[in-house]
Amino acid sequence: MKQRQILPDSINSQSGHTIVEVLIAMVIIALFVPPVVNLLAVFINRSSIAYEETKIVMLATTKIEEIKSIPFKNLVTTTNSTVAGSDCLLSWRIVKEENRAKIFVNASCPSAPTRSVALKTILLP
Repeated sequence: MKQRQILPDSINSQSGHTIVEVLIAMVIIALFVPPVVNLLAVFINRSSIAYEETKIVMLATTKIEEIKSIPFKNLVTTTNSTVAGSDCLLSWRIVKEENRAKIFVNASCPSAPTRSVALKTILLP
């Protein structure tokens, strides 16, 4: 009596992966996944550094724009003004001359001690 075949021929054939193929796949994954994970960590770190740098530049730029909005005749020479706020330190100096004013702005944040910005602009009446 002939035995009835329940499974299709494709399953009965020698299909599947050998242990060598599985080990090779695992080695490839083990070699390529850690560097990718490390790269993601570097991207996250660089992103936070870029955020801090952007915050510092925006703080300094905002102060320059604030000073530029003051009418030229109302500007006075300041030696050094400093304000701490939004966890950053901002200092500025205005040097008013007869026909122009120089504005110097420095900003830094303790959360990024190696990052600071110094901006300078000249205002004309």
